[in-house]
Amino acid sequence: KSFASPAGHGIYLSYLMRPSSELRRRISNARSNVIWTSITAWTAVCVAKVIEKNCGIRPDIKWVNDLYIAGKKVCGILCEASMAIETRQLESIILGIGVNTGRTRLPADLEDIATTVGNVTGREISRSALIAEMSNNLEAMEGQLLTGEYLEECRRRSIVIGRKIQVIRGNERYDAVALDIDDSGALLIEKDGEKLRL
Repeated sequence: KSFASPAGHGIYLSYLMRPSSELRRRISNARSNVIWTSITAWTAVCVAKVIEKNCGIRPDIKWVNDLYIAGKKVCGILCEASMAIETRQLESIILGIGVNTGRTRLPADLEDIATTVGNVTGREISRSALIAEMSNNLEAMEGQLLTGEYLEECRRRSIVIGRKIQVIRGNERYDAVALDIDDSGALLIEKDGEKLRL
């Protein structure tokens, strides 16, 4: 997918995380889609808290990897893993974080669906300060991946719980209602009277 990234107006960060031995063990024993959902949700909470603390605005989370302010997207998150070929064990996690920060006019086709932290606050945002705070917060909150403490914040910031949504999975599309986020970070939905877990 294409995206707008005017020079000097955004953060495009790859954060290399080397998990603790306990977290590495848990990831190795978990179903892959479940653990990656939880890591992505945890990252969204970490970044949302930093933006709120440093910029004075509250980002909400569109499950599982987008941050929204005033109904418009300001941040996207993607997570990847690095595995050792010989042992097939997790070595590291790469958290890809993109935040629209600058005071700038977005392309016409994005104005209704995206914004920037700078445009919302009306002031210039220090990208280096945000990056430093993100790094500090990701490190400080790593233990919450084991305790699940971040999930309550994820639920509080959710803009999908209780709403009608459209689920898109490959070529499959269907309407549903988002019910809750479970203790693994998965989204619980209801489709045609049936409760499902994404």
